[in-house]
Amino acid sequence: MRRSEAHPQTHPGTRTGTGPRRRRPSRSRHEFEPGKLVTGLVLLGTAVAYAGDAGGLWHVPSYVALPALCLGLLVAGTAGWVAYGVRRRAARAASTEKNAAPPSTSGSQATR
Repeated sequence: MRRSEAHPQTHPGTRTGTGPRRRRPSRSRHEFEPGKLVTGLVLLGTAVAYAGDAGGLWHVPSYVALPALCLGLLVAGTAGWVAYGVRRRAARAASTEKNAAPPSTSGSQATR
């Protein structure tokens, strides 16, 4: 018996035993999410405004924060909703009939 068979080395994320090894997921870029970007910018802007007020650089009225946050979150939600619609439309366009797998390979039992 070879040494590699006697003491198989296991690596994190791989199966043990016989059979092909699973491939690691590709390190692709994440999807752009404009709703999260707008939310972060709104919260960061509010924090900077009140930090400047606390530091004495300018005066921000106390009643401004709540409407500004609500309006910013409304814009962020709208941006996220629009981005979701664009992604769905792009996915629907990509899955047209010409790109689909033939029935014999898609698991259909109706092949002759």
